Amino acid sequence: MNRQAEFILALIGAIFNTFAALLVFFYVALIGLGVLASAADSYLLPEDYVFMGIGLIFFVIIGLVIAAGTVFGYIAAFKIKANSPKIKTFGIILIVLGGLQIFSIQGILYLIAGILTVTHKPEVPASSGLQQETHFEHEGDESKWG
Repeated sequence: MNRQAEFILALIGAIFNTFAALLVFFYVALIGLGVLASAADSYLLPEDYVFMGIGLIFFVIIGLVIAAGTVFGYIAAFKIKANSPKIKTFGIILIVLGGLQIFSIQGILYLIAGILTVTHKPEVPASSGLQQETHFEHEGDESKWG
């Protein structure tokens, strides 16, 4: 079965996720350096450090979700490409990742790739020997169904 569209969408989503994870971790590093620099000057109140710490933890959690989405995105993309037996499971994983990141382009790409993977119908080969009978036989009304 050809799942080229699902593979490409999942791969592009994973690539965008990689860049987003790098940007978030860079931003977390800058926030951490800002907290350290302000602690050296000690002109902030202790409550300010609490709020900066909460913000830092918030961005770390976002970064970890994006990093996990990146890893699972690459795994799902290449499992879709290899047409593994549990392909519907990877489609559901992509839908969940897309739902977690719905407000970003990679989330939308994951969501579309997951929906395409789950709703993909297998192709029936033409030479399977199964032909549909379109001729109907009905007793007593041969002119209508003849």
